[in-house]
Amino acid sequence: MSERVFFSDIAHALRETLASQGGAWVDLPVLVDAGLLLDLSGELVRGRLVMAAGLTPEQALRPDLTVPAALDFAACPSTARRYLLDGVAFRAPGPGDHRPPEFRQIGFEWFGDLQRLESDIAAVRLTLDALAAAGAPAKIVRFGDPSLYHAALAATTLSPGWRRRFASAFGRPQRLERLFLEAQQAFSPPHPALSAALKSAPAGASEQAIAELFAIAGFDLVGARDITDIAERLIDQGDRASEGPLPLDALAALKRLLAVEGRADEALTALERLDQEFGLAIAQRLMEWRARLAVLSVAHPGCDFTFAPAFGGGFAYYDGLIFQASDPALPEGQAMAAGGRYDGLIAKVSGGKAQAPAIGAMIRPDRVRFVAGARR
Repeated sequence: MSERVFFSDIAHALRETLASQGGAWVDLPVLVDAGLLLDLSGELVRGRLVMAAGLTPEQALRPDLTVPAALDFAACPSTARRYLLDGVAFRAPGPGDHRPPEFRQIGFEWFGDLQRLESDIAAVRLTLDALAAAGAPAKIVRFGDPSLYHAALAATTLSPGWRRRFASAFGRPQRLERLFLEAQQAFSPPHPALSAALKSAPAGASEQAIAELFAIAGFDLVGARDITDIAERLIDQGDRASEGPLPLDALAALKRLLAVEGRADEALTALERLDQEFGLAIAQRLMEWRARLAVLSVAHPGCDFTFAPAFGGGFAYYDGLIFQASDPALPEGQAMAAGGRYDGLIAKVSGGKAQAPAIGAMIRPDRVRFVAGARR
């Protein structure tokens, strides 16, 4: 069998299996608003966006198919819809990375399904079924769930300001490490008078004040987004100075939760003990994870399931179940398929005009071919 026919058979098997659960194949725009992608991309993807030159507002080539699908659904969100997708995505190679900047994705996105637990299980099963049908059943499935971290964070005695800081740092290990250090140190804002003045200013006035200060100093403005960030940072510095020392038990609970990683059943047991010790309000979520794994372990007994609450995927829009399906034959850090739940994405891309639960997954047929070929 030629390599071209082999690859064609793999793509056909993936498409046929994904289509078995319903949906329509959809073509999506290649260009997406760059500002939106910067907001939604995690650290692993943000620096790899491929910008389109000479366009106003700035546009970028889609780094995956999920955001364009969400934008399409948000334009007409009246009914639940299932999308089937097959297209090219674009990410610039990192330093020392010789992979091509474009690659094919085959996947699905389900919008509006209110049965979250059932659709979580169905989405993972469908993805694993597709890999098996293509001749590359997953050996390793890595799970995460940002909602555990955010629920535990909300249950701590941290101030609203510190909760906000720790929430925004999820998925950014270096930022989290700095926050844990800063939380145990005394803090004095570098510009106390300015921070206090901006904090008491009416909405929008703080950005205007910063812009005028830049103009007086003769600095060129790079964009309104930068001005907003500067104003928010100065206000945040003023808040930190008035919040006092942080409760050590709250910091310990978050640290220990983020450190949990390993076999899924053992990781869930460790999290259950943490919940009992610190009252993290995650018991119901952990029960749902037990239910997911009970079904998936029977459906795919050959998979090694692992779990880590700190695992957040490459995009910042995931807010529930996250998974990656891989194989030891692949280079470290690469997966044949990845997906998860992003119930808040429709609200983000629509500016709050629409809301809908959503889950999906994307498969890399080139990596499936690599794994299937290694087993031939």
